[in-house]
Amino acid sequence: MLRVAVGGVGHAKLATVAAGDVWRLGVSDTRSQSADGPMGRGMGEERVAKGTILASAPLSGLPRPALGSFPSAASARPAIHSGGLAAGWATTSGASMSEKDFYREDAKQRAASSVKVVESQTSAEVVVAVRRRSGDYRAAAYHFGLAVMGLVVGYMLVAPQTFSVAAIALDGLLAFLSAVAVGLSFDSLARLLVRPSRRTANVEQAARAAFYDLGISRTSGRNGILVFVSTFERTCAIVPDIGIDVALLGPPWAAQCAAIQAAVRRPNLTAFLAALEALGPILGGPMPRADDDVNELPDEVQ
Repeated sequence: MLRVAVGGVGHAKLATVAAGDVWRLGVSDTRSQSADGPMGRGMGEERVAKGTILASAPLSGLPRPALGSFPSAASARPAIHSGGLAAGWATTSGASMSEKDFYREDAKQRAASSVKVVESQTSAEVVVAVRRRSGDYRAAAYHFGLAVMGLVVGYMLVAPQTFSVAAIALDGLLAFLSAVAVGLSFDSLARLLVRPSRRTANVEQAARAAFYDLGISRTSGRNGILVFVSTFERTCAIVPDIGIDVALLGPPWAAQCAAIQAAVRRPNLTAFLAALEALGPILGGPMPRADDDVNELPDEVQ
């Protein structure tokens, strides 16, 4: 059953070409960290299997396994993918409907209906989580302010007219404060000020934490799937548990994860929900829904 969260610790497996991977173009993680979320609940830290990583933007600060490689350790860790064709975590980044569409009440109801459509065809548990942002980017706004201040002060020093020291200092300070305010107020500008690799890494880390906090790994069949959407970064991370054999799902799984990522990148809620529902037949083949199937994870957006 699929589960969606808006916005944990057990052996988790990410969607990758083989079990134990995370479907994302990213890197496999070592230990997850707890993160704050609307419906997050703390869980003890657990080891998870590393998995293959798909084609994703370079991640900084995280260990990166080779493509198609799997850890030899007995304990598995979830891997992350942000827009690739392998199994494991999947993440996306990039622009038709407003990001606010993901937070409307009717949108949450539509997302819950889409999750039910998927779970009516498979034993997998899908959870959708949505977060406004996965990192703190205030430092980028401060750097922007310093750059603007430098330009203003530099101009005043070389301009033909004469400025007093007090005027230069005051104008430089005002330029800094104004630029910082603008950088913090407009998401489109803030995204330009932050490296894509950093945005991707932040989403991956937040998704790993949400995977544990939301209890995705607590299903009896270890068949939970987290679809983690971070609207500021315009990135999506799809994190399957170890019971989801991404290698068995094959190219259709990779293609659909890419479609989900593209919808978040635009962003387009309708396309996102359509791509989400399309996971049903893909998961239903190798993991059909049983007559006695029990819904272990909430369908509502987290």
